This record gives sequence, structure tokens and C-alpha cells, in this order.
Amino acid sequence: MKATEKATYVERASSLGLSLGQFFREAEASYVKRTPQPDQGEALEAALEQLEWSTRRAEQTLDQALAEVRAALNLVDLRMNDKVEEMAGLMKERQLRRDDLNSRVIRLDTVLESVLNRASPAVAQLSDDAASLPPD
Repeated sequence: MKATEKATYVERASSLGLSLGQFFREAEASYVKRTPQPDQGEALEAALEQLEWSTRRAEQTLDQALAEVRAALNLVDLRMNDKVEEMAGLMKERQLRRDDLNSRVIRLDTVLESVLNRASPAVAQLSDDAASLPPD
């Protein structure tokens, strides 16, 4: 170090209230903080690679889980459609039975009315009397 350089450093250190040794120690510490060490760069690179790997693995796991959920929903949808079709068939069958029973009741009512109309006036009178009785 030249004498002029040393004088500049001594002046700068004393203006900061530091000894020349303390000035150089703090300057070195400041330099080390600003300059990444090679092993820190490698550690950062390794951490970044680990993060990328973890992210890819998480995405794959989420994609698999999503596929499983979709498959389950499709299965539920198919089963619900089968159940709806089964219920529609039952309702159609019951409606046919109800319609058949209604038509049978109408025919029986018609036959009964026809029989009563052909019967003697005494039977008709009994029928009218029965209709006028209060219910039990």
C-alpha cells in the first residue's frame, strides 16, 4: 500500500471514529455480506432444484387426485341415472295399474247402475233408501 493510500484510509477511519484496523474489519465484513460465497450459490441452486422437484411432484399428485375424483363422480352419475330410469319405469308401471283400476271401477259402476235400473222398482226403492241414510 502506498503512503498516500494509507493516509486516505487513516483519514477516512478517523472521520468515522474508528481505528484503521477496525475500519478494515468493517469494510471486509461489508464486502463479504454483499458478495455471495460460492457455497451459498450452490446451496441456493440446490434449494431451487428441490423446490422445482417438489412443485412438479405436488402437481402430479394433485392431477392424480383430480382424476380419481372425476372418475368417482362419473360413477355416481351413472348410478344415479340408472336409479332415475328404474324409478321412471316403476312410476310408469304404477300409473298403468292405476289407470286399469280406474277403468275397472268405472265398468263396475256402469254394470251396477245398469243392474239396478233393470231391477224391480222395489230394489230401486231400497237403493234410494240406502242412499238417503246418514253415514255410520
